[in-house]
Amino acid sequence: MNTSGREQGVSLVELMVAIAVGLLLVSALVGLYLSNKSTYSAVSQTDRLMENARFALDLLARDIRLADHWGGVEAGDVSYTPTVTNDCSTNFATFGPSGSTIRQGINGYDGSATPPSDLSGCITSGSDYVAQTDIIALRHASTVALPSTDPGGGAPWVGDTDNASRLFVRSAVGRTGQLLAGSGIPSGTDPNGTYNYPYVANVYFIRPCNVKAGTTCASTDDGGSPIPTLTRVTLNNSGAMVQEALIEGVENMQLEYGVDTDNDGFANSYDNAATITANNQWNSVVSVRISLLVRSAQSETGYVSDNAYELAGDVSVAAANDNYRRRIYSLVVQIRNRSRS
Repeated sequence: MNTSGREQGVSLVELMVAIAVGLLLVSALVGLYLSNKSTYSAVSQTDRLMENARFALDLLARDIRLADHWGGVEAGDVSYTPTVTNDCSTNFATFGPSGSTIRQGINGYDGSATPPSDLSGCITSGSDYVAQTDIIALRHASTVALPSTDPGGGAPWVGDTDNASRLFVRSAVGRTGQLLAGSGIPSGTDPNGTYNYPYVANVYFIRPCNVKAGTTCASTDDGGSPIPTLTRVTLNNSGAMVQEALIEGVENMQLEYGVDTDNDGFANSYDNAATITANNQWNSVVSVRISLLVRSAQSETGYVSDNAYELAGDVSVAAANDNYRRRIYSLVVQIRNRSRS
């Protein structure tokens, strides 16, 4: 047996060099992974933020466009005030602010420390309201009328069980209208030019949380990190005003109202809700300028959120410095029943 040769192996120096090179490669790969993960997270957060903003603007715009639509009759010709349970205040859902004697298709409130007294029965405390954010109330007939008699085939009609307490605008086009519950609409063939439109009453505001565990928002909601949310108080099929969360991440809403002072269907100026109320101009509002401040769903470690924001009405929002991404989204919406553009 020849034992004079030696087995060749890797020296200690070569092994250390290989380990060092390997560590550099692994470090580079980890850095690349973390960078891609951070980029993906940022893009994902931004996409979700933009999507929520689009949904919020679309939802508000559709409702604003229909404000003061009464199925072919004037607001003052819609008679009778049915009872609304859990109403915001006396006749608020059916007429509008306290003291209204004619149905107001739209009215609003500038941001303050607490909700306005008109909404005390709907937004029960400051815990359910983000201070200094605006509120808008909209009332109108829906765009799809239901027949008084069952059309068969499972199609909806005013006599459905679900519609017994639901409010309808029963309009005789160009003449008069009535606001009444489905159970009060006579069955049979509707006279020519008479239609039964579901009645809509909505109040939009910003709530400090998305999912409430109790009767009002608390610091423990949303997993301990409350998410500001565009919320709606809406008149449901049972004839009651109830809260429902809509779009999370909307943390501020500011509104201005376009007033038509020369009756040509176009806004001559934009003012805040307090000015419109003081000048008794709600029936002259033809458009609404919406400004929303929307934030991402989650905070991002290392992201610097030190921007201040200017919203509609020259409202300034200071920097939050809480690592959330934010953007402003704006839109001007025309009220179709009042505007020519």
